[in-house]
Amino acid sequence: MNKILAIIPLIGIAFAITTIGSMSILSYKTELQTARATATNSSSSSSNIATGNVTKIQAGVGQDNISESIFSPQRVQIKLGDSVTWYNPTPVAEPHTVSFVFDNKTMTNIITPFAVRNIKELVPLPPGSNSEPTTVPGKNIVLSLNSRVYNPAVIDSQGKVKTVPINSKYTMTGTEKFVNSGFILPKGKEQAYPGSGNSFTIRFEKAGTYNYICLIHPWMKGTVTIK
Repeated sequence: MNKILAIIPLIGIAFAITTIGSMSILSYKTELQTARATATNSSSSSSNIATGNVTKIQAGVGQDNISESIFSPQRVQIKLGDSVTWYNPTPVAEPHTVSFVFDNKTMTNIITPFAVRNIKELVPLPPGSNSEPTTVPGKNIVLSLNSRVYNPAVIDSQGKVKTVPINSKYTMTGTEKFVNSGFILPKGKEQAYPGSGNSFTIRFEKAGTYNYICLIHPWMKGTVTIK
């Protein structure tokens, strides 16, 4: 648990980056519109829909030091048995997730409370750094980064949890309750969140419409339709 708790300060950085990014978006709307136009290429910027042989989706768009938290394109339509790859092309180390929540009971948060039973002392890493775990006063409860968000994970139809490797190529049967990519960082910036990946690929074996979100930025939403 110490290792997990030691990562908590990084989330503050992520939230700070998100806040600064949001302020930048308001101040530099023109630059972001240019970035989105470049990212979506020939797809419609108003509807943000792509069809046909589209297999790659950007988790975040941006240029220079400005990023916008959207999936681009937001909606794709592919054939049964085809795959979709999500990647993070943004210029800053702001993480995103690709998360399919098919059972509302499996919805989760990036920061969650945990009861501390056996640990008497939590030591920051590196020792002496300006960091401290967040605890609930008077109770043995600590707020921790949730591994089900940070790491790639799948909950199957029986409720069994499986951790999958980073940068996974996962085959979705359509019976899962929860499928999560883990943190996706721009290539070369994964060290900002140790153990993170830079892509996530899913092969779809069942026709239908699949909605997903980013658990870090829940307003980020996307849809994959399988025909």
